[in-house]
Amino acid sequence: MQANSQLEQKTNITTKKMTNIPRRYMMTLNQNSNLQLTKRIKADVWKFFDDENTTCKTLKMLAKNLDSSKQMQKLRYYDRGFRPRNARFKFLCKSLKGLNSLKSILLSFYRHEKITDSELYHFSKSLQRLYSLQNITLFFPRCQGITDETLRHISKSLKRLVTLKKLTLNFHENDRITNQGLDYLSKRLKRHHSIESIKLVFSQCGQLTDKALHSLYGCLSRLTSLRNLDLTFDESVDITDIGLHFIGETIKKLVNLEYINLNFNRCSSLTDRMFWSLSQGLKGLTSLKTLNLDLHNCLNFTDAGMNHIGEGLKRFKSLESVKLHLGGCEKITDDGISFLAESMKGLMSLQSVNFLFYFCTKLTDKALGSLYEKLKELPSMQIIHLNFEGCKGISKEHKDNVLEGLNKLAGLKKVQIYL
Repeated sequence: MQANSQLEQKTNITTKKMTNIPRRYMMTLNQNSNLQLTKRIKADVWKFFDDENTTCKTLKMLAKNLDSSKQMQKLRYYDRGFRPRNARFKFLCKSLKGLNSLKSILLSFYRHEKITDSELYHFSKSLQRLYSLQNITLFFPRCQGITDETLRHISKSLKRLVTLKKLTLNFHENDRITNQGLDYLSKRLKRHHSIESIKLVFSQCGQLTDKALHSLYGCLSRLTSLRNLDLTFDESVDITDIGLHFIGETIKKLVNLEYINLNFNRCSSLTDRMFWSLSQGLKGLTSLKTLNLDLHNCLNFTDAGMNHIGEGLKRFKSLESVKLHLGGCEKITDDGISFLAESMKGLMSLQSVNFLFYFCTKLTDKALGSLYEKLKELPSMQIIHLNFEGCKGISKEHKDNVLEGLNKLAGLKKVQIYL
């Protein structure tokens, strides 16, 4: 009640009109130090919540009191689809037109049955007028009303956003997204030479094939300012070593990369040759600091693949963090882990390792021992996470001995070993 009275006093909005404003929005207004409550509310962050009491009338009232054209720099809109209100979203699209200072926008729909290409067409038309935008984050997981047309609309809107630095797109679990949609995106995105960070999530999109990754190669390989690359295409059964060859060729040309995250887990067509393609691409990345590879349950990987990835790793003298997720790859043996361990001996800047080899059933005490011998020699090491759950060839006694030895190392902050 005290918060309501303060807001009423400073904004001349009556208590009766305030009854429809969600409590969470009120808390944002009163707790965020960046928000100055004056006669016209000036907000750096404008949040719309999927609240049952939020109505278009309420949002219009708030918008009227926002000095949005000059002050608003960040906007976040969440709609979880439990009570979908397309009218509210249409109002948002209209409101975007005057936000000339907006630098960051986050739009999130989850399993929204009624959001379609038509609604997002209007959003993209408004988006292309936001000439100051630097950060775009769009989440559409499990939104089955969205097709390649949405990617086409969004791609067109990117044309005029010359200040764009960061792009995040999430279309998780959508079988209506095809190679054509990735082609639309790639043709427009390749012109943004100043973009620094890209995250694309197309996990469980069953229509995507190697052709989609070929389209991305034609685009991403031209973005020479790119520092962060995050690609997720897990459970895409039609993606093969040919597609990962294009990813390797892409990485080879992005010499300024500092962060790489590749998630292709459960892509059953991938083999050791994929590791060779990646290792070839990684060779020239002298600035790389973080490398994450999630390839668990890719059942065709063997020790030859581990040898390839080891060849790539040992070149990264500036590498600070590495995560390798190969759980369920049952063909990997102690020799493969030895290749990996040997590749780390020259990584003097390495601070964090996270290796997951759960249910790699051919591993024994020798595998854990080879990792221990190399990890203890790294002077900058601070965090060690090893997961060997389901590896019956590794004894609890040996694990305890390794854990005891690692805990004695100077500078180490955290050690976890799971069996």
